[in-house]
Amino acid sequence: YMAADKSLVEYAKTIRNNPAVAQNETWQVMLHVSHDQEKRFNILLGEAENLLSTYKNNNQPLQLEILANGKGLDLVKNENAPHVVKLKQLQKEYDNLVVSVCGQTLKRIQKETGKSVSLIPDTNVVRSAIHQVGKRQKQGWTYIHI
Repeated sequence: YMAADKSLVEYAKTIRNNPAVAQNETWQVMLHVSHDQEKRFNILLGEAENLLSTYKNNNQPLQLEILANGKGLDLVKNENAPHVVKLKQLQKEYDNLVVSVCGQTLKRIQKETGKSVSLIPDTNVVRSAIHQVGKRQKQGWTYIHI
């Protein structure tokens, strides 16, 4: 977990100032959400937007993936909740933002409810959240669970 008093942009600066990280390398960040708390959705989206806009304005390379699983799937359900509207706006504005969901969670929900989950457009379904997190960490991505 990230310290509550530190924004992602501040966190990025500490990583960027690390001599082990080249200044021109693309910073790859995964933000993981597994809960359905509106407050945390808003924090995640606010931090994501701040990070995306700061890196864009500074012409610095960034790849950002938001991964939802468990109750966090509420973040990417295709509905008109304010956090969903905000996420769709970020997807349209930033082509370096990828939204992924856990395929295992989707299967479980469909089995329990007998209904398929309608996701926002351009959402990637990955095999499982744990597999995706492990894959990204192996690739050198920074992992932050919010």
